[in-house]
Amino acid sequence: MGLSILSDRPAEKQGGGRKTTDPTASVPFEVSEEEVSSTVSALIQYTGFQLKPRGRDYSYRVVGMKSEDREFTLTISNRAFEERHFPYQDGAALCYQKLQRELLAETDEFPLQHHLTISDQDLDEYLAKYRPARKRSW
Repeated sequence: MGLSILSDRPAEKQGGGRKTTDPTASVPFEVSEEEVSSTVSALIQYTGFQLKPRGRDYSYRVVGMKSEDREFTLTISNRAFEERHFPYQDGAALCYQKLQRELLAETDEFPLQHHLTISDQDLDEYLAKYRPARKRSW
């Protein structure tokens, strides 16, 4: 069973995929044509974050046409923000994109857990793609 992830903003056609924008951040994400043509659609809604002793918990509601609404929490550790210098303003976008990928990979046999933790690999991939190191030119 496939899953199309939609934001609550209109999509714009661009290249080989459908481009939509996370309603909580300015970082775009891509959805392939195969994913768009699947039979099940869902809307991911960002519902906010909370500061916890271990880090920040970002909350999302997934509203699907063929299933009940589901709540998900994704955690980014304090260490990621402090030691890895991950920008606070990118937290919601990173979690949104991770949730999107996990939902697309979800199967009936392996349903998605309702609490996910952002890994060092998730951070590295996001930073490399959206916040590459700047080359200094003297």
